[in-house]
Amino acid sequence: MCLNFLASVVSDTFGVSASALIDYILNCDSFDPEFAKTLLRKKLKDKSDEVMQSIIGYELRGDQSTKMKVCRKQYAKHREQYIKNAMKLLEREGCTIIPPTVSA
Repeated sequence: MCLNFLASVVSDTFGVSASALIDYILNCDSFDPEFAKTLLRKKLKDKSDEVMQSIIGYELRGDQSTKMKVCRKQYAKHREQYIKNAMKLLEREGCTIIPPTVSA
């Protein structure tokens, strides 16, 4: 699955660039690397060739795509609560947490 390879290049798979790229992959009929590069921001823009190499040649099966779409919809719907719960769990495990900026 291409998203596993993407995760090896991207530090935050829920970040703006990765989210835009994943949404594009899940919804496009034909993958266009040049268009995909335009979705990358900040540090990922500098690594655009590496990001594209992690994606090109890998395909999502129909069921994988459907599962990802459902998961992403649920995450988007409950994002703020999900982050709060995850932070509590990490703190319980002794991790130092720097709260993220949650935007609507």
